[in-house]
Amino acid sequence: MNSYADLTSAIADWLNRDDLTTTAINQFIQLAESELNRTLRVSEMLRNAYADSSDSIITLPTDFLELRHLMLQEQNKFLKICSPAELDTIRKNVPEGGQPTHAVILNGKFEVAPVPNQTYRYEVLYFQKLPALSSTNVNNWLLLAHPDIYLYGALSKSAGYIGEDERQGLWASQYASQIGQLNSADTRKIERGVRKSLGFRNMGGNPRSPYLKGG
Repeated sequence: MNSYADLTSAIADWLNRDDLTTTAINQFIQLAESELNRTLRVSEMLRNAYADSSDSIITLPTDFLELRHLMLQEQNKFLKICSPAELDTIRKNVPEGGQPTHAVILNGKFEVAPVPNQTYRYEVLYFQKLPALSSTNVNNWLLLAHPDIYLYGALSKSAGYIGEDERQGLWASQYASQIGQLNSADTRKIERGVRKSLGFRNMGGNPRSPYLKGG
């Protein structure tokens, strides 16, 4: 099961109903993807984006889901994420502008303070929304690696359409369990990477963050 067509066929086979429509199956998949975007946070979802700007407001990538870090790349300085009120205070305290130190994320954009005094290159490390499956986007990393999550997720979202089914509890518990297992496995992988990096540093190395790409 490594394509959108395979997934929709499996959902139809498992539900085995004469009144099941293609539109309904698509909606089950979309509902599962919406929940996955709320609950799944693994390293496969991480992406880097860059922006060169002298403005204080910069648009985030359209597939942005959640921030991991925001930094000034050339200065190698992380920006602190704060509240809008804190950002206003910093801007008032440094009216002449300067090197940004803080940022707030609102409505698909991030705003920095103090107001930049020159062009800066920003690096955004963020969790990407799960690329939605469709007849034109036939797979993504999650379907290829963990098709069972997609299958149980879509089946668990069918309850409102098919009504009471004794299998619904099993499907929902399997779906939740598999998301938890994947999140936990990724956490362990990152922790192992951090321990290895710390050991390398103790031997005089200079490790990068396990999330950062080379370049």
